Amino acid sequence: RKELEEVYERVGKALLNNGAFDVFIADNRSASENIWKVRRTWLEALRAVDPYVSTGDVVVPTSEIPEMMNFIEELSRTYDVKIPVAAHAADGNLHPAPLKPTNVSPEDWRYLSEEILDKIALKAAELGGAVSGEHGIGFLKKRVLSETKRQEIELMRKVKNLFDPNNIMNPGKLF
Repeated sequence: RKELEEVYERVGKALLNNGAFDVFIADNRSASENIWKVRRTWLEALRAVDPYVSTGDVVVPTSEIPEMMNFIEELSRTYDVKIPVAAHAADGNLHPAPLKPTNVSPEDWRYLSEEILDKIALKAAELGGAVSGEHGIGFLKKRVLSETKRQEIELMRKVKNLFDPNNIMNPGKLF
């Protein structure tokens, strides 16, 4: 137990030294439930601040999390957009959530947020990760996937054509 507490201390200090506002350790069931409640309501809280918030879902090797966070911070400065990130740091899964600036219309934000999230997804792939960590591909990541996994997409297309030559199963989704 003492060894584990020493690890908590080192990790907590590293987080605080690198910009974390606070560090919480769930050392009992109640604390654990409170942390999970915050995690589950994170997006809901962001939507209360910005109903146009966009969310991403990428995964990078854990060793590349600092590089990815630096990249997201750079994008934030470049686009003059706040980009909070929720993460499952133990497995490298990151959920960037760009917030719409007040001077950008909802219509323009749709395209701008897609551009930002596409850049984040491409960077994740460049760092040896994946464009989707846990929420699937869907419409938004279709473009990015075809840029990062050309051979795999071509193989999937052939398999789909084999089973669905008339393109009646989920037409227009991925292919």
